[in-house]
Amino acid sequence: MNKNKQETKKRKRSNSLEIKTEGNVSFNPKEEEFSLENSIIEIDTSLYRNKNEIKSIKDVTNDKLCDAINRTNNEMEQIFRDNQHLMDLRIKIPFKVPKAHLIEKSVVAIQSKGLFDGIPINTKKYTKREDDLILRNFKEFCEAHKIKHDPTPFVNFVIGGRHVLSVYERLQFVRYIGKGLNDRKLYSIYKRFQLLCSTTNKGRFSSIEDQILLTYINNNNDDKQKFAKIAKILNRSKSQILKRYSTITESIENDFAKMTGIPKIEYLVSKMMEVLNISTIKELKSTELTSEFWEEISKQLDYPLYQLKRFWNASVATKLFNQNIKINKVLRKIVDTLHEKNITDWKSIDWNEICKPFERKYYTPSFIYDKFKDLRRCNIRKEYQQDPQVCIKMLKDLFSENPLLLRKIKSYEYEDGRIAKY
Repeated sequence: MNKNKQETKKRKRSNSLEIKTEGNVSFNPKEEEFSLENSIIEIDTSLYRNKNEIKSIKDVTNDKLCDAINRTNNEMEQIFRDNQHLMDLRIKIPFKVPKAHLIEKSVVAIQSKGLFDGIPINTKKYTKREDDLILRNFKEFCEAHKIKHDPTPFVNFVIGGRHVLSVYERLQFVRYIGKGLNDRKLYSIYKRFQLLCSTTNKGRFSSIEDQILLTYINNNNDDKQKFAKIAKILNRSKSQILKRYSTITESIENDFAKMTGIPKIEYLVSKMMEVLNISTIKELKSTELTSEFWEEISKQLDYPLYQLKRFWNASVATKLFNQNIKINKVLRKIVDTLHEKNITDWKSIDWNEICKPFERKYYTPSFIYDKFKDLRRCNIRKEYQQDPQVCIKMLKDLFSENPLLLRKIKSYEYEDGRIAKY
């Protein structure tokens, strides 16, 4: 009898792990409060194979959470002490400010487009040259004002809950780091600076991070600052946390998100035709899909608009509307075009422009971009993939030897609500 009770207790203990932080940790520099009390992380052990693996997960999670909290508090406290002198910083600009940089009244809010009438504005992706220029300008800014070369206080203009610079000085700062970017908006330059200098994690979320995120939000649901606090604990941006939380909860609750393969495509196409009040693929093919249409579809499917459009453009539209997908022929032309343009930076490629010659055959930029990545990944060794010139030259040579580098892609045929590959 006692033996059975002991076995039952063991089973109960193995079903879940409770990981507690060591003591109560809190931080309150001036106006900002940051604390985490009695946080318990429930780990679903059914995903792991043995006790050693479970123990490893427990140790890693506990260490990660405690270290993250302590690091956040210590770093915030240190930053607050080290940068108080920036409160009185007055920025001097030793060059003539371009007209486009004198229009905006704020660097953290988008200004009306009408304000820039008659002024050419570049809205394309930032190139490596532009990125390097922003970083070089920031280094010069630090040297000119005799301050530490540390972007941390300028990434959000906040130290311990207090603003670092006045609105005017923020404008001056972005004008300084935007020297040479005369056709870029200050808002755009500052956003790029934030991206380049952010020290937050940018990779995929681990299963442990997902577990910590879900548990913390569920346990602190009434806290209005819960997303900001867990962002600091996991060293992620708040937007990353919001997006990941949305993805996790939708994948748990949303029927469309649970679907995969052909059934998912059938459901999406039938829903699109229902909203548009049409009955044939030919009608869908000739219909312009407006932003209002996508908003309605997103609402009805309870699925993120961006992910929905991406799924349609990259995985469905080309296969549904093009009955003879000549992917190798298309990619060979793409490679030739990139070779002629002498591309030196992957970020500088405008895929919408590159893919224009193939629009009439319903090859979407998203579809071609994904297939180009497959082509590069399957045929070029990893150490050569980062250099565009080397990679494109190798692909061009490979196509000369073998015109069929990727296997044939099957099209979709839709009839009576069903899809068949052929």
